[in-house]
Amino acid sequence: MGFFDSSETTQQKKLIADMKEKISKEGLSNIIDSSNYQKVIIEQNQTIISLLAISAIAASGLAGDVVTLSSLGSYYEAIQRLSKK
Repeated sequence: MGFFDSSETTQQKKLIADMKEKISKEGLSNIIDSSNYQKVIIEQNQTIISLLAISAIAASGLAGDVVTLSSLGSYYEAIQRLSKK
C-alpha cells in the first residue's frame, strides 16, 4: 500500500479495502445483522462528528479552533451524562 507503511498499517489498509469491497458488492444492510443497525448508525455518526471536527479545525483560524473544540467538548459532556456509568 504505502511505501513506508508498517506491517500493521498495511494490514489495516487491506482490511478496510476488503470491507469496502464487500459493502460495495453486498450492501451494508446485507452484511450487518438487523439487531445491530442502531449501533452502526451511532458509530457512523461518531465518525462523521470526528471528521467534521478535524475539517473545521483545519479550515479555521485560532478563533474557529476554539469554537470547534468548545462545541466538541459540549458534545462529549452530553455523551458523558447519557452514558452508562
